[in-house]
Amino acid sequence: MEKNIVFTNKIDDHLKKNILIGYFKLLSEFTGTPIEIVKTDYKQFITRKHFFLKSNIERKINFLEILKSTVIYFATFFYVLIFSENNKQRKKVKIIFDEVFTKVDYEEIDPLIKKFPDHVFVSNQETNMEKQIKFNKRKGYNRKFIFSNLSYIFYKVIWVSIINSRKSGVNLIDFSNFVVNQILKYNTLFFMQKADILFQFRFYTTSAIRNYLFKKNGGKVCCTVQRILIHLGRTGYFIDTDIFFALGSKSANLINYTKSNFKKIIPVGSLILEKFWLNQKKINTPKFDIIFIGGNHGTYLATDEKYMDNYFESLRWLNKISKKYPNLSICIKHHQSWNRDEHYEKEEDEILKGTSIQRLYKTEQSKVNKSYGFAFNAKICLTWNSTMVYELIGHNIPAYFLDPNLENDGWFLNSNYTIPWRLSSYEIFEKKIIDNVLNNKKDKIENPENFCLFSEKTSQNIYNFLKEF
Repeated sequence: MEKNIVFTNKIDDHLKKNILIGYFKLLSEFTGTPIEIVKTDYKQFITRKHFFLKSNIERKINFLEILKSTVIYFATFFYVLIFSENNKQRKKVKIIFDEVFTKVDYEEIDPLIKKFPDHVFVSNQETNMEKQIKFNKRKGYNRKFIFSNLSYIFYKVIWVSIINSRKSGVNLIDFSNFVVNQILKYNTLFFMQKADILFQFRFYTTSAIRNYLFKKNGGKVCCTVQRILIHLGRTGYFIDTDIFFALGSKSANLINYTKSNFKKIIPVGSLILEKFWLNQKKINTPKFDIIFIGGNHGTYLATDEKYMDNYFESLRWLNKISKKYPNLSICIKHHQSWNRDEHYEKEEDEILKGTSIQRLYKTEQSKVNKSYGFAFNAKICLTWNSTMVYELIGHNIPAYFLDPNLENDGWFLNSNYTIPWRLSSYEIFEKKIIDNVLNNKKDKIENPENFCLFSEKTSQNIYNFLKEF
């Protein structure tokens, strides 16, 4: 049985427990949120905390953990109450951009934001921009709404959470904390700011409760955008939106296997590629024969026991090719945020010992062009799980995933269109190096739009669709 079905069946069985059914019913009643909406966010909540190498999705808790979560719950909402405000309503806008947490986030979707002069964006950092609504550390929630719901915040919800946590052995208090925060934050936001469109910056942090409250307050459509590959792990399941703007015509197919709620998938291209390469000045970047673009790595992304072994095997291939063809220039370009301990660099050090392979992390070019200059300038671009391969193929540049035995189905389950671009053995990998690098013989790309549409006008493509609402 495919791993996604195994996982979603476990979730379904978990939610069928009588104790949880009663808990969801009361939580729905107390908060005025439909029970199916509450259940969807619960599925997301436990998935995002799940360690996929463990078979059991339930983590039993003891009395001390219940006590700790209860203290945190009360402390949180006393804090929220103290720092609440008497919010004022603002003039309605066309679109709200939510969870634009940092200035870097803002830069990534700047081309789209500029298409909508009538907008606001929600952040937790000060940007000194007029159209920002700032929520930092749960400050600024609507005081009137909090006072009118004190009984459910400080008594009903926490009481039913404690009782059912004790009965089930599952920590429901943390989830109730999440639910109440969502309701307070987004009732505040949508009271202050009416809009027709809610644009969610990250597809992996969508919320059914947030979308429900947006529609309840007069909103018309909720949407999100594909920034990274969909993964059958913490980030891929139970996505909730109306419109999913995808990189390419098949790049979001995996969403069909994740019990997600959506109405349409619209291929539009890559916002990030548009912003940082296609419509950006180019910084001179070193050229390599082989560039290996690092993605996010670690056991928290593993969906099977072979995941990390296969990743390390792909690095061994780089080791072997560098020693067999010592004149090749090879570089591993890691993320700006690479962390030695979190990303297993000690293992990487050991595998790459004795090779001439360079490794780059933070670079001057990355500030302006991210890692695109390295990828576009190389004779061949490789990766384990970077979205950049989809973007390159979509722009008629052959690029490949190193995927020993084609076992990396956490990213590629039932994605037959990706198979020509996944190298399953060292022998196949070496042949690609000989063809692409030594003989300059490039593979022909059939249907590049499956991976990513040409992205020079991605923001315009999104705008053209949304302006009708």
